[in-house]
Amino acid sequence: MEAGSSLDIFERMMRSAPQTGAEGSHVGAQPPRSERQRKADATTEAARQLIEEENEAREAKTRRLRASRLAQGDS
Repeated sequence: MEAGSSLDIFERMMRSAPQTGAEGSHVGAQPPRSERQRKADATTEAARQLIEEENEAREAKTRRLRASRLAQGDS
């Protein structure tokens, strides 16, 4: 498998812990998310799931086509 597509790298960056400044780790609780932010988060998560499913389907198709092409070369 490849080292990682740019989408994979982006998703890992987005899911990783937030970066902190020179002052160190975050102190205290974060304020509650607004309704707008919760909706945006839900939309983002839905989009990520769709993209992930499409990537998996594309990779499966590529594997099938590659196997078929190799089998044709053997006959």
